[in-house]
Amino acid sequence: SRKNLSRYYLMTKDLEEALKYCRLLETSLAKGDSSGMVMVNALYSEIYFNKGECAKSLQHAEIAFEMAKNLQVSARMFEAVSALKDAYTCSGKFKEALHFTNLYFTLKDSLTNNKVEKESLRQRLEHEKVVEQQLHLKDLEIKNTEAKRKNLFLIFLGFVLLFIILFSVLLYRKLKETKEHKKTIEDQKKLVEDKQKEILDSIKYARRIQQAQIPSEQLFLRMI
Repeated sequence: SRKNLSRYYLMTKDLEEALKYCRLLETSLAKGDSSGMVMVNALYSEIYFNKGECAKSLQHAEIAFEMAKNLQVSARMFEAVSALKDAYTCSGKFKEALHFTNLYFTLKDSLTNNKVEKESLRQRLEHEKVVEQQLHLKDLEIKNTEAKRKNLFLIFLGFVLLFIILFSVLLYRKLKETKEHKKTIEDQKKLVEDKQKEILDSIKYARRIQQAQIPSEQLFLRMI
């Protein structure tokens, strides 16, 4: 980005190139981008400080500081205060330079603490996310286990019902066969009884005929 290029040339002491990319950065900002203008003016101030143009450095630093106060953004205020401490030092205003140097370190400590807090918060959120994912996976595992158990139970229940049905069919057939067999025996028994009765009746009838044809004992004695 233009900001990074400007800072790169500032670090390499190619101040004209740094100034060039700072101007390009300024023209690329959207209208009303106060945060971007704080950053640009702080960068201008730092470039002019390195060029030894203290008045321009202070001018841009003060603009950056006033805009940063309205923004109330710690990072932008830190950039403006950093520019002001250097600009006041360059201008020989050591009392103001000392004030903004103290403010610089206060803001730096605050930003450092904020970074530590943000990092701590980020790690805690990541840990909570991991724990949440693990709990979700555990919950899915439990649900899958319960589903498997339910399926196994249904399969077992199906086999039990199938066994009961088959057993009932076999038992019904067996009872039917037993009943039919019993009926057959009873029919055969009745048939034998009927035959036996017929035979006995025939024997009785033959005996009566025989007795009717043979003279009685008294009649036989008379004939003698």
